[in-house]
Amino acid sequence: MRKEIGKKVSDHLRKFPGFSFPAPSEEEWDLKLFEAPFSLTDEEGEVLANVMPYFESARDIAGRMGRDPKDVIPLLDSLVKKLWVFSEGTGEDRRYEAHTCQFEFYMPWLTPESVARLLTPIAASAANPDPKEVEFNQRPIGTGDDEMLPYLRVVPRESSLPYDTEILPSEIVSHIIEHAGEKGIAVTECLCRKIKQSMGGSCSYNAPLDICLFFEPFAQAAIEAGVAKPITKAEAHEIVKRAREYGLVHQAATAEHTRILCSCCPDCCGALQPFLLGARAYGYTMKSNFYSSVKPERCRGALDCVKKCPANAITYDPEKRTAVVETEKCIGCGICVESCKNGALELKRREKVIKYPHTNADHWEINARQRGKTELMKNGR
Repeated sequence: MRKEIGKKVSDHLRKFPGFSFPAPSEEEWDLKLFEAPFSLTDEEGEVLANVMPYFESARDIAGRMGRDPKDVIPLLDSLVKKLWVFSEGTGEDRRYEAHTCQFEFYMPWLTPESVARLLTPIAASAANPDPKEVEFNQRPIGTGDDEMLPYLRVVPRESSLPYDTEILPSEIVSHIIEHAGEKGIAVTECLCRKIKQSMGGSCSYNAPLDICLFFEPFAQAAIEAGVAKPITKAEAHEIVKRAREYGLVHQAATAEHTRILCSCCPDCCGALQPFLLGARAYGYTMKSNFYSSVKPERCRGALDCVKKCPANAITYDPEKRTAVVETEKCIGCGICVESCKNGALELKRREKVIKYPHTNADHWEINARQRGKTELMKNGR
């Protein structure tokens, strides 16, 4: 693909809410992110530069380009196969949505060389951040115009949820699985763990790779591209059970109808690890709506909670002979509650509860407004 087309695509994708597409300087401009396995032709690039961050028909996209839909549909379908675009529906009702982070699906092709190729432009952008992005990342968490709603959220361990508190369906892993789209669920390898292994790193959790779940539209797209395999809901429940045995943290997209359910560790996770170190960025983790609290009279000093807390939020006070939770550090995953044989810990609702957007599209609308990127959203909202 020619450089001018690549730049046109990059400029277009950077206008999207959500992830900021890497922007190399003019002097260092290259096409690394547009190379194999999902390389683009000039024609595909021209079409992609006109696909929006929400679903719309091929007629709408072609109309924007002044072209016949019959000529554009094969190019859109090719972009779907290359995971640059998602689709839903069939025939004349088929609709398309651009995906700015296609390297989420690079797992089968990861090598030290490909990892370096992918991370170089991302690192270059991180080294010279947009001042507006820096300001945005300092905002408090929430859905208001002056707040920031991250892409990922922690989903608590189901058995740790309090029985005497109203629980949102989107906070229950089994509900997320049982109410997945009609086309089902897919399992894929953990991108973060795969990258670390490809670079020769180690993980103290020693967890398996094939443990992350995709839902629609990620599931079908990843299956068709050969980067994930379809599974039943029963198999999804078993995968979640296995993730818990390894002490992994469940993370989902910050929408009730999530497209992903990851099982993450602080050793490898590209979102959880920086978050626990104090980094703030849109794509990083948001705590669940819960925090852990200790019942001192039940604590026997077994220290299982201290050892298993992924956020290092729990210590033991030998004078008081009880575990102590640093509430500000706690991410509300519930791992400590499950690990305590004496029932000395419980989850409680945070004072400020974040109500998750209903769909991914709703999340994009909120984020676009928060970031002042409404230009490409429907009706400029």
